[in-house]
Amino acid sequence: MDALEELLAQIECIEEVDRARQLLLLFGRCKSLPSHAHPNARADLTQNSYENMQTECPITLLFKNLTGPILPKHRQAVTDLLDSIIVCRSRIVPASFTTEEGFEQLALLISILNTNCHQLNSLTQCPEVGGSGIFIFASLCEHSCTPNCNFTSVGTELFVYALKKIEPHTALSIDYLNVCQYMPTSWRKAELQKRYGFECECDACKEVERCRAFYCPKRDCGGIIHLYSEGMKCSMCLTILSDGQKQQYLRVEEDVARRLRCFSSDTEEEKMNGYEELPSDIEADALLAEIDRITQLRLIHPAHWVLFHSRQTVAQAMAERLTSEPSFSMQCLQLFTLQLSCLEYVCPSLNEGKIVYYDTAAQVAIGAGEIQSASNWFRTAAEISAVCCGKDHPSTLQLLNFAEKTPTTLEELGRRWRGKAAI
Repeated sequence: MDALEELLAQIECIEEVDRARQLLLLFGRCKSLPSHAHPNARADLTQNSYENMQTECPITLLFKNLTGPILPKHRQAVTDLLDSIIVCRSRIVPASFTTEEGFEQLALLISILNTNCHQLNSLTQCPEVGGSGIFIFASLCEHSCTPNCNFTSVGTELFVYALKKIEPHTALSIDYLNVCQYMPTSWRKAELQKRYGFECECDACKEVERCRAFYCPKRDCGGIIHLYSEGMKCSMCLTILSDGQKQQYLRVEEDVARRLRCFSSDTEEEKMNGYEELPSDIEADALLAEIDRITQLRLIHPAHWVLFHSRQTVAQAMAERLTSEPSFSMQCLQLFTLQLSCLEYVCPSLNEGKIVYYDTAAQVAIGAGEIQSASNWFRTAAEISAVCCGKDHPSTLQLLNFAEKTPTTLEELGRRWRGKAAI
C-alpha cells in the first residue's frame, strides 16, 4: 500500500479521484485492523488529504476523526464505516491489486483516470450529476494554448464544440490548463510538463507574449512593448529595445511580481490569485495603490499578467462583498471594466473562461446601477457560451435571459440565480 500512496502523492487530484484515492488507502490500512481497534486507528492516516471533502458525509467524518480526536457523537459512525470498508474491500478492490505489484498497477490506472477524465457539471437542472467521467473520443484531443475546440457537459454527456473553422485533417485541440492564455509561455510550458509530461510546441508558445506588456519608452508613441523572437519590440513604432533596455524591463517585471506576491503560494489556484486568501478591504486598497504607483512609472503596462492577476484578486474580493453602496460599486465597476479591456487585448480569441469574467462584471454593473452595461455584458457572456457550450446549454439560456430581462437590483439577481423567479 505504501507504493500506491507514494505513486499517488504527486498526482494533482480533482475531487472524485481524490475520494477514490483516500478510499483505497483506507482499504489497505484497514485490511488487518480488528474491529475493536477502529476508534484508535489514526496514526497511519495523518497524511490523508480531505481538503476536497467539504460536506459532512460519512467519509468526511471518518477522515476528520481518524486524523484527530474522535468526538463521542461520531465514534459509532466511524466504527460502523470502518467495519463496512473491511467487509466490502474484497468486492471493490480486485484480489489482483492487493500485492505490491498490483498496487503499482492500480496507481497507474488512477493516474490515467486523473489525466484523462473530464469533470461533469452539477447544474441546477440536474443537481444529482457531478463527479467526472472518461470519454474515449474526448481523451484523444491534444492540447493547444489557443485551442480550436471546447468541451462542456450536461448530465452525463460530454459535448465538443468547435471554436473556429477547422480545416479537414486538422487535429482537434482543447486547452488543458484553461487559463485563457493569460499566463506567460514559460509558466504554461512548465505546468504542462509537470502535469502531463510534455513540452508544448503550439503556435501560441512560439508567438508574441501579449500578456507580458510594457510601455514603449518613447513618450509620444503610446505603443506597447512585447517579447518577440527578435527581442522586445514596440507594436506601434516597431522600435526594438537594446539589450540594456531589455534587461531593465525584465528586472522591473521580476521586482513587481515579487512585490505583489504573485506566485508566492503553494497551490496553483493561489499562484493564479497571488494571495493565499482574498484580501481584506485594507489589503485591497493597499494593493490597488501599489498597482497604481507601478502603472504611473510607465514601464509595466496595465495589461501585463502580473498586474492583471493582482487586480483580479482585488476584483474578486470586492465582487464577493458587493453592495449597493454607490462609491464602492462604482470603484468595483471601474476595476472590472479595465479587466475586460485587458482580457480582450491579451486574449482576443474565444475561450470559455471569459464567460465568468463577463458574467461577474455584469453582476457588478447591476450593483452600480449600470443596467445597460450589465445587459451588454450578459449578452457577451451568452454569445461566448453559445459558441463554447452550445446555444441550448442551460448556462447559455440563463445568460441570454439575463441579457433580455436584466435584473435591476442585486436582490432580484440573487432570487433569479437561485431559481425563485421565472427564467
